[in-house]
Amino acid sequence: MHPELEKLVHLQHTEQRILALSGEIAACPKRVKEREMALVAAERELAAATQSIAAEEKNRRGMESTVEDLRRKAARYRVQMDAAQNESQVQALQHEIDFAEQEASRLEDAAIESMMRIEALEQQQRALQTAVEHRRQQLADEKAETEKTIQRDSAERSALQQQCLEIRATIEEGMLSIYDRLASSRKTAVAEAADQRCSACQMMVRPQKWNELQSAAILYCDSCGRLLYFSALVDLSQEIARPVQKSTDA
Repeated sequence: MHPELEKLVHLQHTEQRILALSGEIAACPKRVKEREMALVAAERELAAATQSIAAEEKNRRGMESTVEDLRRKAARYRVQMDAAQNESQVQALQHEIDFAEQEASRLEDAAIESMMRIEALEQQQRALQTAVEHRRQQLADEKAETEKTIQRDSAERSALQQQCLEIRATIEEGMLSIYDRLASSRKTAVAEAADQRCSACQMMVRPQKWNELQSAAILYCDSCGRLLYFSALVDLSQEIARPVQKSTDA
C-alpha cells in the first residue's frame, strides 16, 4: 500500500471510531429519557388505580349509608302502621316498607359487588406499585451506566481526536485536501478494493486498475470516486503444506 494511502486509511478508521463514540455519547441521554418516560407512565397508571379505589370506596360507603337510611325508614313505617286508622293507610305504609327493603337489598348487593371491584383494583394497585419500583431501579441503573459510558467514551474520543491531529500533520497537503473533499461529499474517502470490487459501492474494478492497485498505485474508483487501496493478505497455506526438507551432511 502507498504510504500516504496507509496514513489516510488510519485517519479514516480513527475518525469513524470518533463518530461511533459521539453517537454512543449522544444516545445515552435518550436512553435515560426513555426510562424517565416509562417511570412517569407507570406512576400515572398507579395514580389512576389509586383514584379508582378511592372513588369506588366512596361509592360503596354512600350505598351503605343509604341502606342504613332505608332500614331506619322502614322501621319508622312499621311503627306508623300501629297507629294507622284505616286500611288505605296500612297499604300505603306497607308499600313504602316494601320499596325501602327492596332498595336496601339491591344496594347491599351492589355494595358487595363494589367490594369485589375494590379487591381487584387493590390487586392491580400492588402490581403497579411493583412496576413503579422496577422502573425506578431501571432509571437509577441507566443513569449510573450512562455516566460511566459518557466518561469512558469521552476520554477515548479525546485521545483519538488528538491522534487525528497527529496523523493529519504527517499527510501530504494535497492528499489531505482530496481526502477531506471526498469525506465531506461521500462520508468516507477511502475504500478497500477486495475481490476486485470497491468495498464502498460494490462496483467491479477493471483488471488493469486492479493490477496497478496491487503495485501500491494511488487510484480512484471509477464509480464512486473514492480512493482505493489494496490490502494484501498473506497466504501461508502452501508454505504450511510444503514438506520440510531434511538437510544432509556432505
